[in-house]
Amino acid sequence: MMTSTTENPKIVLHWLEQSRSQRILWLLEELNVDYELKTYKRNKLTNLAGSQLKSIHPLGKFPVIEIYFAGQDEPVVLAESGAIVEYLIEISNNPTMSLQDRENQSTTGVQKAKFLRLKYFLHYAEGSIMNVLLIAVMITFLRTSRVFLLVRPLAKAIAWQLDQQYVKPSLSDHLSFLNNQVVTSDGGFLCGENLTGADIMMAFPLEVLKARGNLEPQTYPELTTYLERLQQRDAYRRAAQKISDQTGKTSDVVL
Repeated sequence: MMTSTTENPKIVLHWLEQSRSQRILWLLEELNVDYELKTYKRNKLTNLAGSQLKSIHPLGKFPVIEIYFAGQDEPVVLAESGAIVEYLIEISNNPTMSLQDRENQSTTGVQKAKFLRLKYFLHYAEGSIMNVLLIAVMITFLRTSRVFLLVRPLAKAIAWQLDQQYVKPSLSDHLSFLNNQVVTSDGGFLCGENLTGADIMMAFPLEVLKARGNLEPQTYPELTTYLERLQQRDAYRRAAQKISDQTGKTSDVVL
């Protein structure tokens, strides 16, 4: 059993390759939080996570963290990227990352606006743009040879309609919106001049968009530069190197 102090619980991160898990590892490095890393591989045939995490969390989804509080024999298990990001930032007591200064409650209107912007993007990352990306993944599946031969023409026709009428225009709207948000953020990050949980959450969908070829530098120059800025951070690189050292592979995302 892991040990913990009364101030800072011990954290175990369950990390799956090519998944949302990487941004949690990056956040842990940014916050300089003590943690243990456990890595898992996808099924080579299905590319799915399988049931390997169900002994930790009944849904078996990644990422998951185990939180070992002092005086407790069993850890608290926390899933969902947004919840994990908010919790880790909270226990780090980092007012820059959370945009909340607990010692100074007399925040200005500008500060409150930035805080609400942060809250928005914490939920937007999974609640809005990832929904479109998951449909895009299903379209890719329908277009591949893995679909039964007899229904393949129908599946491809449905995929084409979904892609043309929903996915492409939706992704264009999201990318234009995000590019403008970077331009108007009054700093190099989504909520101003400092990295926040909003940037941590948004890294994954932007990396997926880049890998799929949707994030074009010529069309979305500010958003492309913003993603590069995130990837150039020391903590981001440390997280990537840690995965390379432990698994022998890169931490690239594929969706």
